[in-house]
Amino acid sequence: MNAIGSGHGKSRNSILRLPEGKNSPTLTGCDDTGAPLTGNEHVYFLPECDAHGYVTHMTLHAPGEFDEIACRAFGQLRKVWGAEGFDVKIVLLATGQPEDFALASPYFRKAKTWVSLTPFIPVRHPKATRTGIPKTDAQKHLQIGSAEHDCWRLIECAGLFSGITPNSASTALTAA
Repeated sequence: MNAIGSGHGKSRNSILRLPEGKNSPTLTGCDDTGAPLTGNEHVYFLPECDAHGYVTHMTLHAPGEFDEIACRAFGQLRKVWGAEGFDVKIVLLATGQPEDFALASPYFRKAKTWVSLTPFIPVRHPKATRTGIPKTDAQKHLQIGSAEHDCWRLIECAGLFSGITPNSASTALTAA
C-alpha cells in the first residue's frame, strides 16, 4: 500500500493508505503518472487548536472534490500517531460543502479581516542575483520568492483579492 501524510510532524507517516496501484490526485497532489498537479486542487489538512495549543480537530478540505478512492481511504482511517508517540483515535464528524461548516469552523466563516490560524510556510526560496542583490517583483515591490511574495502568489492562484497589492492590502482587507 502507498501512504501519504498530512505534513504535520509524525502524522507524515502513513496517515491515509491507498490501495496498491491506485491513486487519488486529490490526496497525493499528483496525477496517475506521478506528475504534480497544477491549480492547488489537492487536499488541505487544516488543524484546529484549543486554548492550550493542542490540536483538537483536523479539517480536510479539497477545493475540487474527494474522489471515490479518497472517500474509501477516509473510511478506513481509524488512528494517527500523536506528538508523544501514542495513537490518536480518529472519528469522522461530518462531510459536506464549506458553507455547511461556517458555524463549526473558523476556516469557513466570512470575515472582514484575515488572521492566520496556522503559520505560513513558503514553498519557494527568495531569489537574488549572483552578487546577492534581491530580485524584486516590479508590481508588488517584494523580493521574489520571499514569504510575503509567495503568500501573495498563492492568494492570486486561488483567485482571491484580485487587484489588491500588498501596499493597499491593510486598508482593503479591513474595509467594508
